[in-house]
Amino acid sequence: MTTHEEQVESGKKIVREMLANLATQFHESRVNDLTFTLTDQDFDYHRISLVDPKLNIVAKIGVNDLADCPDHNSVRKRLESQLRQAVQAFYKPEQ
Repeated sequence: MTTHEEQVESGKKIVREMLANLATQFHESRVNDLTFTLTDQDFDYHRISLVDPKLNIVAKIGVNDLADCPDHNSVRKRLESQLRQAVQAFYKPEQ
């Protein structure tokens, strides 16, 4: 069995792959620069922020969603949809 932390790390890898695909689809290389950051507010809500290099929050992802992502296709699809919307909304104004 894997620990919750290991599952979360596996979920982060899957999200990184999703982001790489979105960067290609949207022709927006800056999507690859997003990083996972835990903010004070995230701790209380059991989530992790995806931030750009300037520390602007692009999306918030539930820790449990990251942990469930490797084993549940429905969670992966929901996360991918949420990330697509967040990335499009964040980068579209600058285009």
